[in-house]
Amino acid sequence: MSKLGRKERGRNRGYFYRSGRGWYANDGKHMIPLLFPDGSRIKDKETADDQVQAAYERWRKACRTAQKARAQASMHGQVTVEDVCRVYLAEAATNGAHGTFLGRADSLFDLCYGLPSRFRSKDGKPKPMTEERRENMKAARLHPGYGKMQAVDFIPLHIDEWLRAHKTWKGSRRTKIQAVKKAFSYAKKSGLIAENRISKYPVPRARSRATYITPEQEATLVGAANEAMGMAIKVCIRTGARYFSEYAHLTRKHVKDHGERMEWTFQPHESKNGKLRIFRITDPEIIRITRAQIEKWPDGPIFRSFNGKPWQANNFRRRFRELVKGVESKMKKQGTRIDFDPDLCMYSTRHTYAKRMLQGYWTGKPVPIEILAQLMGNSVQVCRDHYLKWTESMNEALWAMA
Repeated sequence: MSKLGRKERGRNRGYFYRSGRGWYANDGKHMIPLLFPDGSRIKDKETADDQVQAAYERWRKACRTAQKARAQASMHGQVTVEDVCRVYLAEAATNGAHGTFLGRADSLFDLCYGLPSRFRSKDGKPKPMTEERRENMKAARLHPGYGKMQAVDFIPLHIDEWLRAHKTWKGSRRTKIQAVKKAFSYAKKSGLIAENRISKYPVPRARSRATYITPEQEATLVGAANEAMGMAIKVCIRTGARYFSEYAHLTRKHVKDHGERMEWTFQPHESKNGKLRIFRITDPEIIRITRAQIEKWPDGPIFRSFNGKPWQANNFRRRFRELVKGVESKMKKQGTRIDFDPDLCMYSTRHTYAKRMLQGYWTGKPVPIEILAQLMGNSVQVCRDHYLKWTESMNEALWAMA
């Protein structure tokens, strides 16, 4: 076996296995991870040949699409903003992380056409333009779109206008700006455009804010959600699971049932930080839910969306936002009120777990920040940076020194 950990059946086929990392292809400059159709990495050494081959063919097709997009844009002579975005996304689909690609595709679709991401075709094929669809698009359009503008004429002023058209974009402005800058940067680097006039547009600093879901809010959201979303909120709050990379990817093989206790184990190559990740579950309801889901879905992810398909990260985030907005609207009509943090998102379930563990919500025994770090699969410093404000241990130390 070579230094890269090539596997015999992967030799001379254009793809190979990197020991402990997964299956890859090589484009001559970069090693590109191969993906399942749902966008998740193929990491298991024993994955069937036909699945790896199919992933390799999907990657090759994406490469051809990117090459074709570059060629078509070059033929135009006058490159448009739409050309820039299309070429960049073809490249990002080939060489980038799937979740990142989806977020940027939604942002650039909005930039070009002035429409929300729900109008973007997910399979690349145009949807039939019915009269009803045309009316829906007209009603949903937030701005005229910059797709037909010449790329050389696109300046920082247009980004300002685009952002002002979206009053609800607050914490997400940073990622939207990054998507546009990445597209134009790639177009300049690849020779598609000669000048990038937005290269110095400022990107806001990352803002990390831990948001908490109160027990009252949790009960309201779970009660208003469909079964799949309600289950996701409940399980993620009680376990501290990352909603997509852990909860949505949990399979039967990750679960060890010890009766009154249960373990969920993710190997280092499956975890976010490359370390062994073990969940220790003692909550009878979470154990019961897990067993029922394994019986329902013995193969593949055991937690799925309402239609029985594996969760997609972007769909997860969108469904949660829609749920919160729907609950707020319903309660307003009823003359009642519940105050949701404007920064509340699906990841808030993990923050909520942290606060409740630090304050002993379930057991009456607050855990130290060092133990919380182990339970959450984080470093101690990360937990201190985000969650120390929720523990009483620092207050006690300060009183002791007063």
